[in-house]
Amino acid sequence: MTQGTKQPQPSQSTVSIKFRGQKVVVPRATKLRTALLKSGLTPHSEGAVYINCRGIGSCGTCAVEIRGVVEPSSWTVAERLRLNFPPHSVPNNSRLRLACQVSCMGDLEVVKYDKFWGEGNDPLPDLQARPESVTPLGALEFILDGGAASDASSASSGSSIEDAKRDIDTTGPP
Repeated sequence: MTQGTKQPQPSQSTVSIKFRGQKVVVPRATKLRTALLKSGLTPHSEGAVYINCRGIGSCGTCAVEIRGVVEPSSWTVAERLRLNFPPHSVPNNSRLRLACQVSCMGDLEVVKYDKFWGEGNDPLPDLQARPESVTPLGALEFILDGGAASDASSASSGSSIEDAKRDIDTTGPP
């Protein structure tokens, strides 16, 4: 951070998230996956940035450990199904949540573990810089997150959600 540049400070309507050595401030009640992606971070491992379920809770690649207040406070049905299925297993699965299934309700510290699904034992190291792109599908990354859909263009290289929907409508089978 350059001298004189101020980091946004959380207010009652925002929360701060510490993730891999980076700190971001996002609107309260934002899905954790969306908050990270829109901040130029990702809860996915390298390969899973491209290969993931885009937030429906079926792949488990956004599994992270969360310290702080999220809603719901306990596993969703999707988390119970996904995190009790290999490669996730007892006892490590009990510390994990799916970033796509929880909303940020207070300041958070989020830990991503190694291996493709984040099921490893070693936390990933702090990032020295943010990745170039964590939203390879642009606005389509957020189409399943209704709260993020209206402003998805801010994270999608100028493509709006309406453009994404139009692309879906016009590229399907005749």
